[in-house]
Amino acid sequence: MNVSKIRTAAMMRWLSTSISLLPVLILPVSADTVYQKPPKAVLDILSAPEAPQVSVSPTRDRILLIESVRYPSIADLAQPMLRLAGLRINPITNGMHRSGQRGGGVIGLTLMKISDGSTVKVTLPPNPAIGLLAGGTGFRGMSRASSWSADGKYVAFTNTTASGIELWVLDANAGKAQKVQGIAINSAYGEAFQWMPDQRTLLIQAIPAGRGKAPEEPRVPKGPTIQENVGKKAPVWARAALPRVTGRFWINLIWPPWSQSGSIVALKNPMSR
Repeated sequence: MNVSKIRTAAMMRWLSTSISLLPVLILPVSADTVYQKPPKAVLDILSAPEAPQVSVSPTRDRILLIESVRYPSIADLAQPMLRLAGLRINPITNGMHRSGQRGGGVIGLTLMKISDGSTVKVTLPPNPAIGLLAGGTGFRGMSRASSWSADGKYVAFTNTTASGIELWVLDANAGKAQKVQGIAINSAYGEAFQWMPDQRTLLIQAIPAGRGKAPEEPRVPKGPTIQENVGKKAPVWARAALPRVTGRFWINLIWPPWSQSGSIVALKNPMSR
């Protein structure tokens, strides 16, 4: 039997199967379509609370139980984002995009005494998005700032709202948290706050009161973006900011992208075989 005829017949059978399934795969699309939710049994599993994280006070007499949600909300993911040197900044809050410390973010705090196991639920503002500093040792053995004061009497944390980032201080003895009035935190880069040696003063990154609005991005570019290699160091796109050369595929730069002559740039299509 002719091999080409066998292949042609197999291809026709495959096409007929694909065409017959096509009407089933096409779903009606409406302008009023909203996000759909799974059945309640699945939703309960996805929304089940995680085991709390634990932060022990420097004096080892209290534990801070940190409650968080597993997944960020659509509203959180839809916040505006500016990319700068590998950072993803929310220009509205002056903090990182997706301010949650883990998963969907920290939403609850509970203080526990190690001596007797008694607990105090910390009262937080509505719809909290809490930010804590973990402390410990960071890059190259450098110590990182901690939300706990060194004497274990206070816990500082941030709360991200729709318009900015607030600074709060928790009294570990009383179990009450209080907002520091008149402060707008800038946590776009670095530690938003850190305790000073007296353990009563906080050094913070604040937004100046007289700072103006962010400059508006021009709607029409002045000209094309041009990059060239003339035997000197040249910038290379970060992976998160690579341009879409076509409507379907991302184009990756092969490192190093430039040839020794500087006349050729190597690109790779990750979807190609």
